[in-house]
Amino acid sequence: MPCSHPLFSRCLSSFVCILTVSCEVTPPQAPQSAPVPTQTPAVQVYTLDTPEIRTVEALGSEAAGRVVLGRNRLDNPVYLSDYSDKVVLVNYWTSQCATCWQHITDLYWTYKEYKKLGLVVINVNYGETVQTIGEYLSTRDPDRVTIQLSDRSGQASAAQGVLSVPAAVVYGPDRSVLARYGNDLEVELIRRDLREYLR
Repeated sequence: MPCSHPLFSRCLSSFVCILTVSCEVTPPQAPQSAPVPTQTPAVQVYTLDTPEIRTVEALGSEAAGRVVLGRNRLDNPVYLSDYSDKVVLVNYWTSQCATCWQHITDLYWTYKEYKKLGLVVINVNYGETVQTIGEYLSTRDPDRVTIQLSDRSGQASAAQGVLSVPAAVVYGPDRSVLARYGNDLEVELIRRDLREYLR
């Protein structure tokens, strides 16, 4: 039956609900003709030039540089290639994530420590409106936020394999994916890895 709990955040389709609380949902039966995916590519990207999900290998290095990380306050896309020759850590968060603000703060101090070595830290909000982001950050210390982007549709984040938060992806100067961190995201582990990548 459809999800009727009043605290759902949004529905991606008539059958799939992303919830802030647990809710009993009966998944629909897949059509008989629906193809069954055999595997998920390890690295996926989303670009404005190719809005469908493609693998980095299929796109090639030049197109991979046009990966859209999110959108800025003016709703303009921000590309991975905007940070050439840098190690880029993209941290995904939402206002409903209990640990995300602590991660943002910890990664801010990590950025301060390693920025001279070429580190860039970008925070991408997953699935919330610009108004919600602004209201949330207004109750926090804005000086502890590095670069802030939004991904209202969740499409750019999903293309990177990010379907829940907290999560983080580290890109190398050649735009390759160096590391991925999921719900067990530990800043100390990230810091240890960054020391290796930034040498």
